Amino acid sequence: MTEPTSPSGPAKPQATLSRDLADFLIELSIALHKHAMYPGGHPSLAPATERVVERLTRVLEGRSTLSLGVARQQLVIEGVATDPKNPVLKDLAGRLHRHHLGAITFRQGLAPRELHDVLKLLEADRTGEPLGLGPRERLSAWAHVRLYPLTYERLDLLE
Repeated sequence: MTEPTSPSGPAKPQATLSRDLADFLIELSIALHKHAMYPGGHPSLAPATERVVERLTRVLEGRSTLSLGVARQQLVIEGVATDPKNPVLKDLAGRLHRHHLGAITFRQGLAPRELHDVLKLLEADRTGEPLGLGPRERLSAWAHVRLYPLTYERLDLLE
């Protein structure tokens, strides 16, 4: 059997996320959705948050941080973009992008309570100022999670 070809040559295999990274992103999206849907103290929130922390702990074995880049319909993690057709990950990317966030970094040692606070802030319906346009201190209020605003400070237009 031959490889499919295009006018520019043989099709190149696309890089994909590891299973652990994909599972972490799915759990993060589900937890954020639950925090948006249920009131504080609902019995579904703590288990969802704990699952994210468990997945993150697995992903962070052997490294100190994990960073996610945010685009309108995709996330970029370890140089690999998520599938824009995956509705769960597309929703997560969209929610983060609407907050004008360009990236998130997670560090080893994240506790469920800390993640709960981050998710509560992210789930808020953006009726006011997006998080990325607000005070920078609000984006770095946690020891193990850092939110980065979407900025164009280093963007150069070339002729």
